[in-house]
Amino acid sequence: MKERIDYVLEDQFIVIIILIVTISFIGMSTIGITSAWIDSRRDEIFARYLVGARFKDIQWWLLREYLIVLTGSFTIGAICALLLVSVNAFDKVVTVFDGRGLMTSLAFCLTIGTSTLIIASWFSQIKKGIIRKGAS
Repeated sequence: MKERIDYVLEDQFIVIIILIVTISFIGMSTIGITSAWIDSRRDEIFARYLVGARFKDIQWWLLREYLIVLTGSFTIGAICALLLVSVNAFDKVVTVFDGRGLMTSLAFCLTIGTSTLIIASWFSQIKKGIIRKGAS
């Protein structure tokens, strides 16, 4: 009996480790993509500052744009996943489309992406404040 319990615990430990590694990779990927997205919009952000936009205005604008991109990508991903499940493309691994999993991953990406967006724009604001003070 002890041998069976050890085997089950060992098997579950591997699954938990794989789950933690997967979630870590998803988090790092979300942070990297969000940071690159903000960096690619730097000229547009700077132009908005030049015409008088406030820091909060730019933060809300970026957040709205991020929500549009995130919602669109998850919609396309959900449609693709639903099609793959309906044609039994991965019938050995996935047998049913689960909306709860989709909503959980959407909430996870939304939380990580929004925090990255807020922190990155906050650091950008601090850097601009230092540059403005140094120029005066």
